[in-house]
Amino acid sequence: MPAGRKRLAELRDRDPESPEVQAEVANHYRYIRRFWGTAGSPDNQKQQYVGLGELYEADSRYTTIDGVEQPGFGEFMSKAMRSFAGQHLE
Repeated sequence: MPAGRKRLAELRDRDPESPEVQAEVANHYRYIRRFWGTAGSPDNQKQQYVGLGELYEADSRYTTIDGVEQPGFGEFMSKAMRSFAGQHLE
């Protein structure tokens, strides 16, 4: 399970741009970069990360935790990841 996913699910009622949410998204981004095998690459993969957020919104399989769908979590993640990418991956 990606780092902090349960914590991010707990935060889904907060503003996706809040400092607390963005700190967790930063952890998620670092985890995803390691998972993709691109952690040391100079390409920050902004478009890929934003695209992953869109996938989370489009397919509930990516936002199901412990076998339970999390309503609204995909939309929250997409917004939070897009915000993170816009602020930190330019």
